[in-house]
Amino acid sequence: MNHDLLAAASVYPLLRWFKQSLDAESYQQLIGNLRSYRGCIDGERACAYMDDAGRYLRNRNHFDQMNIGDERLGQAFLLIKALQTLGAEQMAAKNRERLESVFAQIELEKEFKASLYYPMQTLSVTDIFPEPEPMETPEEVQRHATAFAADLQDAWCCNAKQPSVLITGLQRVIDHYAWCIPAGDHGQQAVSLAEVCKQLCALTAAWSASSAAEENRIVLVVGDLSGIQRYIFDIAQTGTGGVAKRLRARSFFLGVLSDIIAHKILHAFDLPLANMILSSGGKFYILLPGGKETEQFLLSFQQELDRWMLEEYLGELVCNLVHVEVEAAELRTADRLLERLSRKLQRRKSSQLAGAFQSAGEWNEEAFVQKGHNPLSRCKCCKKFTAPHGDLCRICAADEKLGRRLPSANYIVFRIGKSEDIPGFMVMDNYYVDVLEDQPVESDNIYLVYELNRFDREMKYNLPVTTKYMANYVPVADQDLSINEEKIDPGHPLPFTFIADQAKGQKQLACLKADVDMLGSVFVFGLKKENDSVLLPQISTLSKMLELFFSGWLNEQMKRNYQHVYTVFSGGDDLFLIGPWNEIIPLAIDLRKSFARYVGKNPNLSLSAGITVCKPRLPIVRQAEWTENELDHAKQSSSIERPHGRNQISIFNWAMTWGRFESFWQEAQQLGEMWNENKIASAFLFRLLKYAEQYKSYKEKGDISGLRFYPRLAYDLSRNFTDKSDEEAKHWAQRFLTLADDHPLEKVEPLIRLSRLFRASN
Repeated sequence: MNHDLLAAASVYPLLRWFKQSLDAESYQQLIGNLRSYRGCIDGERACAYMDDAGRYLRNRNHFDQMNIGDERLGQAFLLIKALQTLGAEQMAAKNRERLESVFAQIELEKEFKASLYYPMQTLSVTDIFPEPEPMETPEEVQRHATAFAADLQDAWCCNAKQPSVLITGLQRVIDHYAWCIPAGDHGQQAVSLAEVCKQLCALTAAWSASSAAEENRIVLVVGDLSGIQRYIFDIAQTGTGGVAKRLRARSFFLGVLSDIIAHKILHAFDLPLANMILSSGGKFYILLPGGKETEQFLLSFQQELDRWMLEEYLGELVCNLVHVEVEAAELRTADRLLERLSRKLQRRKSSQLAGAFQSAGEWNEEAFVQKGHNPLSRCKCCKKFTAPHGDLCRICAADEKLGRRLPSANYIVFRIGKSEDIPGFMVMDNYYVDVLEDQPVESDNIYLVYELNRFDREMKYNLPVTTKYMANYVPVADQDLSINEEKIDPGHPLPFTFIADQAKGQKQLACLKADVDMLGSVFVFGLKKENDSVLLPQISTLSKMLELFFSGWLNEQMKRNYQHVYTVFSGGDDLFLIGPWNEIIPLAIDLRKSFARYVGKNPNLSLSAGITVCKPRLPIVRQAEWTENELDHAKQSSSIERPHGRNQISIFNWAMTWGRFESFWQEAQQLGEMWNENKIASAFLFRLLKYAEQYKSYKEKGDISGLRFYPRLAYDLSRNFTDKSDEEAKHWAQRFLTLADDHPLEKVEPLIRLSRLFRASN
């Protein structure tokens, strides 16, 4: 692999912006430092590739007359072709323009126009909300450019032993500074320059690895890890090891497993991390060279994965790979490619694990027999795998160890090797992962380091480091605790029984599951504007911005404002959280309001959510299923405001719009307070439930006898709410004496159930 060329591809799109943003002396100094570097890459040669690309863009006819057979010019032409494929050859934003919100570009069912811009500053997940002001002062732009140039030079001129380390370091710096810089004018104001740099490197690398006959073709691969949520929640017993220690660890481990499968593909073709152009929620997209060798590798690797998944996870987890091979020009219609891949992925899922159960067109009967698992020594936690030493199998024991270490982790270290001395946990086939609080020590077996949720300027550039935003917050003990005879050390996750004890009133938990509505349609159709093509950098910018919200911003919010809430998973476009019921509900409201602000109140982008309430010892797998059902109910239930469902929240099997839910929550608090102060009697509320049943019979079945609720309720009110009654309670109760279509009795059951949680005892 020509790493000089990859370094050139990584930074070339930045040069025009630097030229506009820096003073002439600083710009020349930057170029001179890049050119003079001699280390794991040749700076002179890398800059020569950029010079050739620049000459071509300035004078295409002159370049066509040059000798493309020359080795250097032939390599430079791969960079030029990648520029043309991405539509980046004309990209050159004015230096004072800021990145426009990609969410303002999305239209599905409703037209939407807005101009919202991100601040020109280094990436901070606490400050990622777009604002209407479009311009920065020249001084602010120059200050940003000066800091960017300094860190870029440090990454370029590092003392790394391997050029792949340098390429990874460049991408890290570019992501941190260029995330907010638009790729250009003319429809590219909402495309992040950082994504263009990354994909320019990816395309150049893929074509560098291609044979001459196939260098105009590219393969786009999607990998999808299926069965994630069932596997995460399927913890059979709460006692052994503690659910709270293992639940987040399982979610983390599956994210790492998805990454490592992608890394194995990249390593097979000697490609950089940039070729994994999208990755979130157990799904990844990779650019590979075209040709028969790629096709054969992917088919063989799928069979290998099927057999490994069946052996290691009994088929509960499956990784499905599908791909399309296209001409370079077809990458300019990325929306169509995603649609093709989605259809192929659905077909593949109908024959999962075929590589394990079939061989040469016939059934592999041996694959149907579970081997190496002793039913007499099954794991006490999962009750599936053999526990060779003690109570836990290898997987559950690793979950427990990871669960203790994750809350304090600042780095995730990926290693590869066959030595038994490699630290960490082996994920698959000599690929290891470790979680560390302190910076890792340089080692030849480290091929990647995730720096979690921050950009550390003190981080050494001799390690292959990239910044990773991950929602990994869980409540931890701040001192030695003993809870139900279980000792909890400082820094270890708190058990759910302790988390439930932090609730007001009833000591119960709530589970929140939420996701973005119709996200598949948003990616495939939302960015399409009349006859305009949708480019890969547009799609990756959209994915990156969603990931920053769900993995970055939400994690910080929980650390600051919802400190008793436990993250099971949050990333991509969905989340599952567990916490005290009185913290989960305000968090859900806050989440929806913040998401609406984040997407500029675009009506084509919305959240739906489901909430369930439970006792802390209830099996988590059952609660997860109920919460999923609530989410489905929110998406599918129609109402006057939402005839097609979606953009709603459901609790106690009652779906409502977010606006109504906020009023519903306020009313539940009011009722709970009046109930606690004996301003409203329990007996009256239970009679209200009977009146609600009678009203329901009238409204849904046309049963006239159901209207008897009205005189009975009137009599009840006159007897129990006299002139001496509390005015607030009387006013609240009298609202039910109506025959309006939107009758308050329709929601009285979920209202009483929620307000009852405020009471100290049943």
